[in-house]
Amino acid sequence: MKATRFFLSAGAAAALSLALPAQAQSVPANHPPIPEGVSASPALPPQPDPSGLPLPSGHPQVAPGTTPMTTEELIRRLDAAPDLESREKSFEMAAMIGRLYLHRGRYADARTFFNQAREKGERLGTLYLQQKDALSADERSRLAGASCPLAPDAGLEPHLAHVEKVLAAGDRVEAAACTGVVLSGLVELYDQLGRAAQLAGDAPAAIEAHEGALRINPDAPESLFARSALLFETDGENIASLKAARDGFARYAEKHPQGPRAANARELQQRVDEAIAKGGVKAWVAGRRAERLQRIAQELPTAARSATPPSQMAGAGPAQEEGELAALTPEMIEAVQSTERTPELEAGLAKLVEEGEEHLARERYQEALAAYRRVVPFQPENTRAQAGMAWAMVGLGRGAVAERIWGVAVNASPESVDALGDTLLAKGNREAARAVWVRLSRSDAAYAKRADLDKKLR
Repeated sequence: MKATRFFLSAGAAAALSLALPAQAQSVPANHPPIPEGVSASPALPPQPDPSGLPLPSGHPQVAPGTTPMTTEELIRRLDAAPDLESREKSFEMAAMIGRLYLHRGRYADARTFFNQAREKGERLGTLYLQQKDALSADERSRLAGASCPLAPDAGLEPHLAHVEKVLAAGDRVEAAACTGVVLSGLVELYDQLGRAAQLAGDAPAAIEAHEGALRINPDAPESLFARSALLFETDGENIASLKAARDGFARYAEKHPQGPRAANARELQQRVDEAIAKGGVKAWVAGRRAERLQRIAQELPTAARSATPPSQMAGAGPAQEEGELAALTPEMIEAVQSTERTPELEAGLAKLVEEGEEHLARERYQEALAAYRRVVPFQPENTRAQAGMAWAMVGLGRGAVAERIWGVAVNASPESVDALGDTLLAKGNREAARAVWVRLSRSDAAYAKRADLDKKLR
């Protein structure tokens, strides 16, 4: 796997120094004493990246002939520090370490350090909320021209200390000015904590974290969309939750009309409205499932007749191909529709989807396809399963059939296909993830532009 280049910010460099054993900075015998906090390493003139690109502003000096540290190297250094979790860290340092683990798919570790940062930042958020509506009209007018005496990069904790000091002196205007400088970092932390909790399967904690961001900034785009999606997905029988999800999608579309998820937010708002009208997600899904199964029964025979003949499809015999394209009979449809949707069944179907994704990450396409085929008849609207089945068919080289199923998956939910790439990357198959994104970009250029897939393909 190709190593990822990771240009260290000043905070990242500090975190790395924190993780390094003390002997890494030892000095020769009889060396003059070095004051505490001063590096034993000689100062180096700023060095360019050997690739010819200049290093980012604030990047620590790099010795001649060396390259900036990769994320893999940095993670190894952090993991080698036995007491990293218990060491005192600044808000920025804890948040930075959390981001590193989040991007490496280590969600439990990410949550640990995000929560450490949260403990340091929540006091600032509390002060902000207390003061937000307390300013008088005169104070609000003065706030427009006020500034904070601290540098923006001084860090959250120095800002918090200064805010408490000036509040004690009765200067709410300067307190508000200094609070505003670092609020965006706190909102971002809540969003990342929510993302880590969601990926770890803890939806209630994810919702709670995103609500923390929205208390500070009701228009925070990432948390606005994520909270609505989680409410829709996990609390669909609660009409109050559905209305909150609908309002969140509507607010996202209104406040961020050019945002990458604006079109998706409008579509989901409509779906939530339909679910509310049906009395909950289960009734809404049941109605859509019945319609979908009828369409499948009608469309599969046509797809089978128009598809590339089995003899021309790589890796599949006629009997196998015929079995995969067989139309659902009325008896099969009735059996699926009449099956009770118990929590055990739903959990089993979710487990099959996870198994399918694990097979895809290991390029076991036939096993993945078998898992997805057990899910789709029961959950024809499960776009995550659709995306996985489509990629399994592509991996098996099933010609026109694969193209047809891929097109259905992309049309139904390009976001789910995109997320499949994220899953494959998190499971360690970078090449497969990139292949998914490349194909998605070619299939839906509008979505690729909207979601800025180019960033993932760089």
